[in-house]
Amino acid sequence: MSTKATISHSDKYHLYKECFDEGLVYLQLDDPVCLQVDIWEASQGKVTVAVPIEVWQQIVEGWLNPHLENPDLEKCHQQKKEEGEENEA
Repeated sequence: MSTKATISHSDKYHLYKECFDEGLVYLQLDDPVCLQVDIWEASQGKVTVAVPIEVWQQIVEGWLNPHLENPDLEKCHQQKKEEGEENEA
């Protein structure tokens, strides 16, 4: 029986809580683009990071608030993404 409670997921990540770990969320990244660590035990092609909930909230708010205040930021991100896809083709 799994003790994971999924918060959000896709084929590239899994954000979840462990039932017995209060105050933490876990972010699993499948096939991360870049990983830099000092000391690490890792499975091949997978990274899981435990993040305090308060820190996760700060990360989300730090990204979300500027985008809500300035919708042009999202347009800029989308344009850069589309330009990158065109250059790959």
